[in-house]
Amino acid sequence: MHTLILNLLFLLVAVTDPLDRTYCEKTLATDLQAILLADTPDSTAYKAITQYLLLMSFTEEKLEGKTYRQFWEEYQLWEIQDKARQAREEEQAALEAEAEQKRTEELAKVVDVQLRDITAQYSDSTVQVYYSISITNRSEQNVKSVIGFLHHSDSTGGSVIYIALTFTEPLLPRTTRSETITSTYTYNSHTDFTQDWAQLDKAKVVWKPDEVRY
Repeated sequence: MHTLILNLLFLLVAVTDPLDRTYCEKTLATDLQAILLADTPDSTAYKAITQYLLLMSFTEEKLEGKTYRQFWEEYQLWEIQDKARQAREEEQAALEAEAEQKRTEELAKVVDVQLRDITAQYSDSTVQVYYSISITNRSEQNVKSVIGFLHHSDSTGGSVIYIALTFTEPLLPRTTRSETITSTYTYNSHTDFTQDWAQLDKAKVVWKPDEVRY
């Protein structure tokens, strides 16, 4: 007798599991509340189902006829596929970054830019920064033009400024010449700019060539 009662109770719980309810927009709030109450202690199913419903709200996917358990299973499958996609994208991005780094290094072997000096001139709302550089053609060929960037960061490694450079004056093989690059910046002297940014003796300037034409 006791065994029969236990079996009946087990069947009752199984049948009334809120995850096995069929989705209905009118009873959605009540169903989710029941799932949350039953889904303790970490509310894994509840969180997955609510995320699934949020995702589906941006699609034309029909939800009627499906149970909340199916929502949970579909979300778990989507999550697995999404993590795999992210891993592939991260791997591809790493490969592309590595290839770009190698390309930049090869170009830098051809044309090198070195910082010789930095000076700055301040006014009430602007600062002019003068970069004295040397540009060297290390190759045995005439270089017609060079395109690249100077990356200027302050002494703490922040406040990075990207200065686009284009040199159109030809460079003879194995020669070096001097250039002065001027950049002007506006600033609020009381808030978003301090002379700490231009601790010029501690600033780091890195040359990154993008294109060398012969």
